[in-house]
Amino acid sequence: MTLPPALESHVHALKEALTTERSGGEVFFSVTSLGSDVGDKKALEEHAAAMNFGSWDSDAWRPLSRAEAEALLGRVLHLDLAYQWEAMEHERARELAARFCDLFGPEGHFFSNAEKSNAGSDYGSPPLTGATFDVGVGA
Repeated sequence: MTLPPALESHVHALKEALTTERSGGEVFFSVTSLGSDVGDKKALEEHAAAMNFGSWDSDAWRPLSRAEAEALLGRVLHLDLAYQWEAMEHERARELAARFCDLFGPEGHFFSNAEKSNAGSDYGSPPLTGATFDVGVGA
């Protein structure tokens, strides 16, 4: 997908920050056009497959409000999924999560494979990668 130059520089800077600033784990970031049907979770499944993530049913993506997506992504960037140690400074994680959500404007539609646990941790089910724990946020 070719992005307008102004947006491309924002996306590149955000990708660089997301994929290098977290002190543990791995962050994947990709932007592509999923078409005109913003609620098409099947397009998310196809994009994830193109990124060599595991196969899973698109029904695993649950819709999120922008606030939920921002909070979830901020939490995932801030804390290690397995042991809850700080992987990125809290304020920086919140800033990057907000920048990600800002890419899609106020009408953005967000999805995740995360399931809420009673302990407040989020884990992807089914997982997207071969990792023991993972969480995906798509828009």
